[in-house]
Amino acid sequence: MERDRLHGVRLNSPTREDPAAAGVSELIGGPFGRHSAGRSWPWWTPLRVALGLTILVCVFGYLQKSSCLSHPYTDEYQYTRLCYTDTYVLYTNEGLNARTNPQGDVTGSVSVPYRDHPVEYPPVIGGLMWTAAELTSLVHGGHADPGGRHAATFFDITALGLAALALVSTWTVAQLAGRTRAWDAVMVAASPVLFMHAFTNWDLAAVALTGLGLWAWSRGSPTWAGVLLGIGVATKLYPALVLLALLMLCARAREWRAAVKSVAGGAAGLVAAYIPAIVLSYQTSSAVLHSRFLFPSGCATATPLRGWRWFLSLSQTRGADWGSVWLVFQHVFSGDAFGRALSAPGQCGAVPFRTNVAAGFAVAFVVIAIGVLVAAAPWRPRVGQIAFLLVAGFVMLNKIDSPQYALWLVPLAVLARPRWTSLLIWQVTEVLLGAANLYTLIAQDHAQQGLPMSTYLLMIVIRDVVLAWLMALVVREVLDPRRDVVRHDGVDDPAGGVLVAAS
Repeated sequence: MERDRLHGVRLNSPTREDPAAAGVSELIGGPFGRHSAGRSWPWWTPLRVALGLTILVCVFGYLQKSSCLSHPYTDEYQYTRLCYTDTYVLYTNEGLNARTNPQGDVTGSVSVPYRDHPVEYPPVIGGLMWTAAELTSLVHGGHADPGGRHAATFFDITALGLAALALVSTWTVAQLAGRTRAWDAVMVAASPVLFMHAFTNWDLAAVALTGLGLWAWSRGSPTWAGVLLGIGVATKLYPALVLLALLMLCARAREWRAAVKSVAGGAAGLVAAYIPAIVLSYQTSSAVLHSRFLFPSGCATATPLRGWRWFLSLSQTRGADWGSVWLVFQHVFSGDAFGRALSAPGQCGAVPFRTNVAAGFAVAFVVIAIGVLVAAAPWRPRVGQIAFLLVAGFVMLNKIDSPQYALWLVPLAVLARPRWTSLLIWQVTEVLLGAANLYTLIAQDHAQQGLPMSTYLLMIVIRDVVLAWLMALVVREVLDPRRDVVRHDGVDDPAGGVLVAAS
């Protein structure tokens, strides 16, 4: 092991422990040797290296997206260059560039989410969008931008905030991995998924909140862990599964007080995050509500819907979306009753009942199976292991799986199984699936170009098989803790908090 000269802590050396890291190290002289211990620059601690790599990867990720900021979206440019990002397009699509009245007249510089314009995201993301829009207006002298010419500034401000959240995520993994495994944070910093999707959407906000919640838990503060995870649920849904993982482990350890505190904190955080959106929703004028907040959009049967409910209603009415295994089932079994049931169109805006039920039962089955695993494991599983299994199962079986959802899994996968080879194999499939998604969209507009749907569906299957394989490796280590590299040195669970030393 490598010795940290600043703290006197024995650190794991990835080049000695992991075959993939050892192989790559041959490019710079080979694995860390016993005679080199203590000879490295003391300022370059593992955390600082990881944070520096995070900045570097975010810079390259920004440059990869930057061509879409100046080039018109013509001839499928945003897809062929793989530079499409919601955080650029939604500046105008969500009406953030100017406040207008029902007649289309500009009445203000910024449209306030949930009050002036419906938003398809939970309130924390709406707040981030609003903040970036106000800063964009400030940069440009407080003027409205009906033509959307300031969208690049909006993206730059958003990207800067998301990069800061990426640093938070890396920092939390370094803390949760434990002092002897600080190098594990590099697996997050150097993630291909981070490079590809850091600025695709606002998911890094949920990733950072989840990491902070788990960090609070590891420091013995279940209430604050719940609050942070509750705010995370108001950003993206998946932190609820991380909270569920904590509850499962509390049940096994009979830590009922910690479980109650975390649930109470989660409820408080969720409500606190939703209150501003609810208040703004009820400030919507009647004219705007009846002209702009009609749900489902474009339907003859559409009715006014308050802005804070928009995301919840949209989630219920969406069918099997891109990246979802249910999209595969729809196409593969389109000729039999099962496929027709999943893809059966209803009235405009009708809830896809069969798809919702099928996806709900599948996710519930995975949750129950993981609950049984927690109860049956010979030793209490680590927090990262169960959180990863729950979120991975949800991503795989949910009816919606946007490409950037892979960001949810990266820190949890590192905490669950800090092995370079398996993590990189899985992330390569995620990056290829994201690229296939964009190239398949080209084929939707131009039949002779892009990727055929059959190839895209095959990529979904490959990604799901590899993700299931990674989950199986984690399950194997839960059932046989001797295989778990985190516990090789007699460590219980660096992220365990109140659960540490419980059986």
